Parts: sequence; structure tokens; C-alpha cells
Amino acid sequence: MWIFYAIGSSFFAGITAILAKCGIKKTDSNVATAIRTVVVLLFSWLMVLITGTWGGIRQIDGRTLLFLILSGLATGASWLCYFHALQKGDINKVVPIDKSSTVLSILLAFIFLHEGISGKKIIFVLLIGIGTMMMITKKDIKTDVLIIGGGIAGILTAYFLQQNGINYILAEKEKICSGVTQNTTAKITFQHGLNYQKILKSFNKETAQLYLQANKAAFDKYAQLCKNIECGYEIKDNFVYSVNDRQKLENEISALDKIGYKAKLCNDIPLPFKTAGAVRFSDQAQFNPLRFISAIAKDLNIFENTFIRELNGKTAITNSGKITADKIIITTHFPFINKHGSYFLKLYQHRSYVIALENAQNVNGMYVDENHTGMSFRNYEDFLLIGGGGHRTGKQGGGWSELRSFADKFYPDSREKYYWAAQDCMSLDGIPYIGHYSKNTPDLYTASGFNKWGMTGAMLSAMILSDIITDKKKDFAEIFSPSRSILKPQLLINGFEAIKNLMTFSKKRCTHMGCALKWNSVEHSWDCPCHGSRFSEKGEILDNPANKNLEQP
Repeated sequence: MWIFYAIGSSFFAGITAILAKCGIKKTDSNVATAIRTVVVLLFSWLMVLITGTWGGIRQIDGRTLLFLILSGLATGASWLCYFHALQKGDINKVVPIDKSSTVLSILLAFIFLHEGISGKKIIFVLLIGIGTMMMITKKDIKTDVLIIGGGIAGILTAYFLQQNGINYILAEKEKICSGVTQNTTAKITFQHGLNYQKILKSFNKETAQLYLQANKAAFDKYAQLCKNIECGYEIKDNFVYSVNDRQKLENEISALDKIGYKAKLCNDIPLPFKTAGAVRFSDQAQFNPLRFISAIAKDLNIFENTFIRELNGKTAITNSGKITADKIIITTHFPFINKHGSYFLKLYQHRSYVIALENAQNVNGMYVDENHTGMSFRNYEDFLLIGGGGHRTGKQGGGWSELRSFADKFYPDSREKYYWAAQDCMSLDGIPYIGHYSKNTPDLYTASGFNKWGMTGAMLSAMILSDIITDKKKDFAEIFSPSRSILKPQLLINGFEAIKNLMTFSKKRCTHMGCALKWNSVEHSWDCPCHGSRFSEKGEILDNPANKNLEQP
């Protein structure tokens, strides 16, 4: 009968590790151990009562009690070490090391309990030891293409490479789509604020046309893929409104006319406050990106919980080994390599907030304020999603309180069901950076700076990058080149913020480039106003480009 109990012990020990890992992600390991110990204590005494073995306590002599107490202390120490290791390390390494206690138990049983040990036992003990070493030893891998970052941009790039028969690996430091992708409001549209008039002014007619063509191609690709995926894909009109500047709207209509796209200027839109009107793009779309990615990523070659801390040439240094690739694509939202590309000057990050309301208005469309600090609206199932309260990361902003005050005023009968925050990378000129990381890195590529339009930006980057890898060309790829001129007004603002915060005294400094961190009282995080890295109260990385936790005092 003992064999069944032993198998049960192995089973429950196995699921214990998984449950523990899930439970201690955001909990101190000592506290977690204490909670677990209380549960075990209660469960054990309950079993004593159920089995009626209470009377056995009187039969325990002093020597037996001593060994039971020592065993309990050893168990407690083991649990404390085990939980701390689980919290800090890879479960696939912690568990094998923990289970190697079998070797120690057999040896101690031989020495102190005089249990026999045969040649077979010695061989099996050696095999256990060798097996443990093989499981925890770092492994080196080679591939044709390494994609760093498991958001929607990286996953779509992997998907297209796989369709083209390219050997690749996608490495994600946590779970795929656990960052920006899961916090998006998921509007699929090639109407990006009032961007077309800006592109016409900063560049030329051809660039504006190519920008429209590119994003329209990304939109069409979503429509094609979503036909066979249950992801809540819905056709909706998209509106960019202005609260008080109708001239901006008219200028956008004029710019669109010049590049051959017919949009409509609307006077009235179904929002609970007055506006100066809105520019409408008909037949755009919205969807659930996590359902979409769940289907897309099903058969992809993805390495989750693989944190790449640095690149050494064509070799990525991870928490579990090295990955060497002929070509490397960085889709980590904000590129984490400072040596090339000057992204620390070309990008900054912007936070925005979302609440989901029950029993609120159905606006029957997607609505975005032309002012980046304004509000956005769309429905998802029975919820009204309101976004806003935005600010540059590391600065003060409205946060959720602004949205809640708005909801109390205009939707007094509604109930807040969910809330979350998102972070967007903003480029200097309103156009993403997609292509070669820099002029000096022919085999290194990136995609970043989607400027709040991450859905089309992600698809577009995947299309361009997969074409580059497979030696194909798209007419519009050049306008997204990261090596284009950076002489834009936003560059001065980014430079000023960096200099100011590098010179500011603070005990908390970003591990990316050393800027002084600011406390975000809304989200209880340490935020970097220079490049948007964020850290938890305990100093753990929440958002890149930083790739090291804060040093604890």
C-alpha cells in the first residue's frame, strides 16, 4: 500500500511547486511560507480528528518528540528556502535541485539508519545527480532568427516567418502578451489622430500616401486573418473629435483629400459633451487581441520566461543560457540597446488609463480626442471603455480619478467593473520606427514608436520585418526606417528631460541610464521621466527599457 501513498506524495509535491509559483509572484516568500504552514497545520490536525488518532500523542516519548521537533524545524527551513528560490528562480531549475534531496536521504539513511545500499542504488543515485545537473545546466541554442519580445508585434512577426519556412525562436521574459498588448483598447484603424496633416507638413504628399497605404495594408491583413478566428472582430466607424478646434478637423479633411482618401466631417457625435465635430473613417474595426493571439500563437516556437538581459554580437544572454542567431529582431516595446540607434533620444513613453463601465451608453463606434491628453470611447460587449487621464511617464496626470469623475458626472447610473493602465512609445515625428536597428547593424532589426496605434503598428512591423528577412520589399517600408532624420522639435524636449533628470538628486535611479525616478502615487510605482522605465515598490522591473531591478538599500 505504501507505493500508492508514495505516488500520491510525488503528485501533490509536483502540483505544489506550480501552485506556489503562481501564488508568490507578488508576495514575500516568507509571508507565503507562513500562510502555507498555517494551512498545513490546520489540515494535519483536521486529519488527526477525523481519523481518531488524538490519543497517540500521549504515547510519544521525549526522544521521539525531540526528533519530531528537529524534523519540523528542518521542514520549516526547507520550506523557507524553497519558496524563496521559487520566487527568484526558474521553476524548471528549482524543483530538480529540491528533489535531488533524494540522493542525500539515501546516503544519510545508509550512514545513520544502516539501510542497505547496493550497486544498483549507487548507479541510480549517480543517475539522479547527473539528471539534475543536466536539467539545471544552461543550454546554448542556435537559430536563423531570434525575436526578442512576445507582444503582438513579435508574435505576428514569428507567425509570418513560420509561414515562410524560416527557422526562428521567439523569447519572452514572462508570458506572451502580458505587457502592453493585454492593456490595449484594441482599435484597428488607419486613422491615427490627425496625423495625415502633420505628415504632409513635416514630409510630403508621397510620404503621407505611403503611410496611408501601409496602414491600410495592415488593416486588411487583420480582416483576412480574423475571418477564421473567434476574437470578437467587429466593423465599426472610427471618429477623431476635437473639443474646441474645428479648424484642425477641416485641415485633416483637406490633407486626406490631397492624398486621395475621402473622409467625412461630422458635426454631431453621440458623446455626452459638446464637441467641435469629428473626422470619420468608415468601416474600421475592433477586436479582442488576446483571443486573436491565442489562435495565432498556438503552433509558434515560443520560449516564455526567457529574459534576455544583453546582446553580445549575435548572441543573446538569457537567464537560462545563450541563443545565437544570424538575425535578431527586437520587439520589446522600447528597444533596450543604447549602443546603436539613439532610441533614448528618439522615443519617450506616455501612460494612459482605462475604466470599463457597466450600464453605460452604447456609443456604436470608436472615438478618440485629437488631443493626446483627451479621452477615448468604445464599447466591448456590455461595457463602455473610457480611456484618458494620460501623461508622459514620470509626470503627473489625471489617472483613473479623472476618468471616475467624468463617469460620475456623465454616467451616474453606471458601475465601474474593471480598470487598467497602458503605456505607449512615442516617436519624434508620429511615424513608427520599423526596420534595421541602425545603419551600422545590418543583422539587427526593431519595431517601436507606434504612437498609441499599436494594433496597426504591430501588424505593419511584422509585415515589413518578415519581408526584410525573406528578401522581399514593400514600397512603403522606407518611410518607417529608424535611420531617418531625428531633427524634430520633440528631440529638444526629450533631451531636456534627460539632462534635467540626470542632474536631479534622488536615491532611486533608473537602471537604464541613471535618471532620477519619480514616485507614481496612482499606480504605486517608481517611474522614469526620461525613457519610461517603471519599477514596483520593491524595485522589480515593470516596464522597459531598463533590464535590471533596482538595487535594494
